[in-house]
Amino acid sequence: MFRTKMHEIYTVEQNKKALSAYDDKRHILENNINTLAWGHHQIKVKKDRFLDHLKKLAKLVCEN
Repeated sequence: MFRTKMHEIYTVEQNKKALSAYDDKRHILENNINTLAWGHHQIKVKKDRFLDHLKKLAKLVCEN
């Protein structure tokens, strides 16, 4: 890929290790259709329970 820094153009080679269909930067609402970005004021998940919530969502994805 091409990058620039201080108006100098250079290339960077990047190897992707894995692709994921699960977008963990979005919060899936209870209707399992609509989503909100993490940090949105309407999300009712407390930050200390964030990891537990992600595990729950991952389990739902695996079941489907």
